Amino acid sequence: GGAGEAPALAAHAHRYRSLLGASIDAEFLKQHLPMDVGQFVAGQEENYRRSAILTFASKLDPPEEEPDGPAALSAGSDQARLEKALELAETYGVPRWEVVATRATALLMDTRRKADQCQAAMGSCERELLAEPERTFKHLLRAVYPHVAGSDHPRLGHVYAMLLDCHLAHRKQQAAGGGKVSEEEAAEAERKAARLRKCADIAAKLPRMAARLDLKRL
Repeated sequence: GGAGEAPALAAHAHRYRSLLGASIDAEFLKQHLPMDVGQFVAGQEENYRRSAILTFASKLDPPEEEPDGPAALSAGSDQARLEKALELAETYGVPRWEVVATRATALLMDTRRKADQCQAAMGSCERELLAEPERTFKHLLRAVYPHVAGSDHPRLGHVYAMLLDCHLAHRKQQAAGGGKVSEEEAAEAERKAARLRKCADIAAKLPRMAARLDLKRL
């Protein structure tokens, strides 16, 4: 009977370790956001864990300020939060792209940060997002661009530049994959790249006297 019990004991031990790990992670997350520890540990609703991890990834420390209180991450930085979110995502099967995209969206829309602070805080996010350029392009158009004021030229310029990078990276992927592109499609892709490049350049070069100009209305 002992040999037959071994698989069952191993399964129980694995289940115990999983519950213990989920409990530790849930208690950690509860320090940073309101959540139901029991629901997270039970794992019966996969979307609950995903939502908690993405919400944690989207939280930002005030720029140029150290977080305070017992809930602060030991590293006291946005980068530490991203790394922890990615660690949790890997543990609970949340796609890495979703975590990075959520983080990038929060940074791009954080009006407490100047555009250059946002770019610096993005760190490796942009490089990771460019690994899935078409998906990122659509996400930026849907979740970020509509919420950036047309008069916020530096931030808008950053978004235009990211859209351009995604567009070019997607074209590069298509070429590497050997996919055939018609002359008409190639011409349209060139026109789109030219428009994005022009928008990014205009946003970067506008003088302060044009600070109220809404670029989206041009």
